[in-house]
Parts: sequence; structure tokens; C-alpha cells
Amino acid sequence: SARVLTPAGERQLLISLLGAGCVREAAAPADTLNLVGARIGGFDPAKAGDFASASAYARVYEGLLQYDYEARPYRVIPALAAAMPEISADGLEYTFRLRPDARFADDPCFVATGGRGREVTAQDFVYSLKRVADAKVASSGWWAFSDRIEGLDEFRAASLGPEPTDYDRPVAGLTAPDAHTLRLRLKRPYPQLRWVLALHYAYAVPREAVEYYGDAFARHPVGSGPYRLAEWRPNYRMVFERNPAASDPPAIGRIALHVVQDPTTQWLLFLQGRLDLVAVSRDNWDAVFDERGELRPEVRRRGVAAERWPTLEVQYIGFNMDDPVVGPNRALRQALAWAFDGEAWSRFHGGRVMRPDSPVPEGIAGYAGLPAGAIGYDLDRARALLAEAGYPSGLDPRTGRRLQLTLEIA
Repeated sequence: SARVLTPAGERQLLISLLGAGCVREAAAPADTLNLVGARIGGFDPAKAGDFASASAYARVYEGLLQYDYEARPYRVIPALAAAMPEISADGLEYTFRLRPDARFADDPCFVATGGRGREVTAQDFVYSLKRVADAKVASSGWWAFSDRIEGLDEFRAASLGPEPTDYDRPVAGLTAPDAHTLRLRLKRPYPQLRWVLALHYAYAVPREAVEYYGDAFARHPVGSGPYRLAEWRPNYRMVFERNPAASDPPAIGRIALHVVQDPTTQWLLFLQGRLDLVAVSRDNWDAVFDERGELRPEVRRRGVAAERWPTLEVQYIGFNMDDPVVGPNRALRQALAWAFDGEAWSRFHGGRVMRPDSPVPEGIAGYAGLPAGAIGYDLDRARALLAEAGYPSGLDPRTGRRLQLTLEIA
């Protein structure tokens, strides 16, 4: 992945690992980082499962665990948890101790304290996980907890009725022995639980905010994260400002995310100094980089710098296994795979994509790679497999016509 940035943006980028981006306008404070954003539907962690929404939630809310993005392979580390969980010998019980310094940001929803944010407690996680299970909330993250935690499926079943969901209904596998201890009891071992708890579905949401704002809760996020939402103009701009109550205050005071979908427009805004950091699309690649992948002199003279790093973004072409031609014919699928020129595909994208050598991407636990020659581009092998599949020279023997397959881009 390649990004380019202005000199001012370069200085900010070095400390922006704690935050994210935005577009600078004339009246924006000097410590505002301006980046490209995307449309989102709201700020309810129990709802959307897309990348743009998850990134926005992570600026406002926090969970027990978080990803360590610098580790290879990736791992999860404590966030609001004081340490990694204590796990019973049978793998069924997880006990978390919470950090005592975590507080929700000040907000009018905290009526009892006159709008002053309160401490994050274990009960907040009990409540938040119940929200994911509540059928009335219609969380897109229920898949991660379905049939996993003792009593949670029964809680969901009870929420199906027309009466309001009873959040005081006990769940045997979801308890808070005290304010700083959370205990989860599983039906069966679930080693992926630690990773699931790093997802936005498991972020701590204060019950006061949900009940105070009601249907408008998704427009009024209240979290303990490094930022709080200062402005949101849907489909135009989101502005985040430093949360004074954050236990780990970010270095950048403000982040403004501007919704600009067209890559060419993004690049023009960047050249105008209204964006600090921008990705270079394939359409603009040749105007920015030369044949060696270096910044062109005319771009460097504008004070632009380039940063490159690998991103965990996997794209693939899948076979429709229900298709009567492709599904049952393994040799045909293999022939198509060996006929795919990954190097040409990478050149088409300016050398920015790599053909994987394993179903598990590099950097993920479990990556081992495949033996040399297990995959690749080999037309002779593809032709042999095509004949084995019953289509010599690509011809259907029943019709004498060439085999035609349709590729649909989702």
C-alpha cells in the first residue's frame, strides 16, 4: 500500500498512530489531522460491521482487548482490561480484571452526576453484550456470540417478544462479581473468543446513554476512547476531538474525516493542502510515481513524501460451488487457478499487490506458506488440467464450442 503526504502531514503522521484522519479547512485548529473518510450509518457498536464504521467506533469506544498492529503475527493485548484474561483449565471460564482509570466521557446522559462521565465497570460489558444478543437491537454481530455463552441464547429468545427487553434478566455465563471483575462462562471451548472481544461488537456502552437518547443513540456516541465526536454531518464530515477523560490521551487534538469518494478529487484536494494524507489510486499512479515506483521529481518539488507499508487486505476470486459445471469439477477449478497470471495482475496495479502463498495471509497466526510450486502461473499445466476436466483445448465435447464462464465482481 502506498500513501503520500505533505510535509505538515508527515510530522503529524508520526504521531497519528493513536488516531486517524481528516481534511483541513481555513478555520481548523493547527493540530487537526485531515484525512479521507467514508459514509457510515451511525455510531452504535452493536450495529454495522463494515470497516469504515468500525474505524469510527474505535475512536470513541473501547473494549476489553485490542489488536497489537505492530506485532507479527498479529495478537491481541489488553485495552480496558488490566491484563489478559485468566482462563480456566477446561477453557470454559474467562475472568477479566478491569483498569480502574477508565472513564466515560462527560455527557448529559449522566444525569446522576450532572453530566460528568463515570467509571467504566464490568457491568457495562455485561450490558453491552446483552445488547448484541437483544433481537430488538438487530445487531450484526450476534454471529460471534451465538451458542457460545451460557444463558445468552436464552436471553435472546426472551427478547423476541413484544414487551421491552429486560436487561436485568440474569445470564449465567455473563456476570460481574464486582465493579472491576467480569466473568464469562462458555458452553464449550472457544479459542477465538479473545479475538472476538477485540471487535467493536464488544465495546463498552453506558446504559445511561442508550436509555437517554433512545432511537437517537447512534447519533450521540458516549465512550471511554481517546476521542469524542465533536461534529458529524452525514455523508460530508466527521470531526473527533481529544477526550479529556481518556486514560490514554492521544497526541493529536482533532481528527476530521471528510467523505470524498472519487480518487481524483481526493488527489486534487491533497495538492491544494486540504488533505494531509491520501492513498494513490491506480488511475493516478503514473502521475505520482515513475516506472521504478519512486515519486516523480515534480511531485517531490511540491514537498510531498511517500510512505509504504503492507496492509492486511485480501481480495480473491471465488468459485460458485453450486454451479453445475464448476462446482463438481475440481480439475476445471485447478485449471482456472493455474491460468491466472498473478504477476501481470500485480503490474496492472502498479506492483502494489502480492499473490498469496497460503490461505492464511502472512502476518496472521497460522501462516506457514505452501511448498514451492504448489500454486503459480503455468499455462501448460492449466491446459493439461483442462483436458482432464473434460474440456480439451477449452472445447466442450458435447457442443464443440468453447467453454464460457462468467466472472461477477461483487
